[in-house]
Amino acid sequence: MISCFASTKKYQPWGEFRDKPKVIDVSGIGSNQYMGPNDTERKPREAWGGKPFSREAAMFAAKGGGSILQGLLKSRAPGITPRRIALIGFSAGNTFLSAVLKNSADAELLDTVIALDGMTYPKDYSGNAVGFDHWINFAKRASGMDRMQSAANPYLGPLLVVSYTDIVSASPSRVSSTREAARYLLDVTDKAYWPQARSVPADVLDLQSSKQLEVKARLGASCAQVPLPLRIKGGNPPTTKEWTSPPYPNDIGYLGNSWFLGWGGTQGPDHIFQAHQCQKILFRTFLMPRWNARSEAVAGLGVNPDGLGAVYNESRIEWETPQAQQAGGGIVQQGALDTGVSLWKMGLVAGGAFWVGRKLIDSI
Repeated sequence: MISCFASTKKYQPWGEFRDKPKVIDVSGIGSNQYMGPNDTERKPREAWGGKPFSREAAMFAAKGGGSILQGLLKSRAPGITPRRIALIGFSAGNTFLSAVLKNSADAELLDTVIALDGMTYPKDYSGNAVGFDHWINFAKRASGMDRMQSAANPYLGPLLVVSYTDIVSASPSRVSSTREAARYLLDVTDKAYWPQARSVPADVLDLQSSKQLEVKARLGASCAQVPLPLRIKGGNPPTTKEWTSPPYPNDIGYLGNSWFLGWGGTQGPDHIFQAHQCQKILFRTFLMPRWNARSEAVAGLGVNPDGLGAVYNESRIEWETPQAQQAGGGIVQQGALDTGVSLWKMGLVAGGAFWVGRKLIDSI
């Protein structure tokens, strides 16, 4: 699991995974004279340019011969052959996700991508999205539009979960908000999906409907586990928000394994909620059922092309002992890396010092 400014060990239920994931924290390269704590070689920082997560992506790409993931795994997980890879980004950490997805070979290695209130796109002078094709391509793959001709394995393939708030962009004519980007990505994927879906057999569509109901039920149960009352403080100036009832998305969109969840909120605490409690909800709703159900991957690195895996079909499979190592699919060593991101850093992000290009405002 590659966690880009997202994992706080205190808040995430790592012990609920059947096999504890190996968590690699990506926190961005600062402006000091060295690459930062993630550079095991401690060489002086080269002029990568860009923002902290862009610099870190460039560093790992150099180490991996052009592949960010290969460079990261070589540096941060030596001797471990990943079984499957989840890429998770909170806020500015989504810059790293974007860099990985731009490399088509790296994108093919991913089992899961979870974007927590940070997926945005730049706009041209007419307000159109630019430089967003890599997200569109992954969303199309996750939607399953190329696998919906048979009821046997319609949900094989990667998982994409995009979570967002209603916080607006500081420069709406130049950069989208996370809500705008999520809605746009769903719309573009939907327009590409349904022309093909018209020829999908009825039993596949029925299966899709039943799976979506299962996920929504699991989402409700996961939201109900949030401790109440929940109080979060953050922003600039700091504000405190209290949840007295279980949170639940205001908006839900889905196409196959592509899910888009809007939680509303326009303040700093709403942003911080995404990293702490929302991430936990999404783990329990999507990632844990997917990873706890089977030992081998269903998408990306280590995939078993003959497997029956699906993000929602764990109750319908009788598991057997996994076959001897799939190509590229070794067993991850158990034990989680302590990746604590402190609360003051989260507050700093919400306050705008590290979250470039966006601001927090009260709803009108």
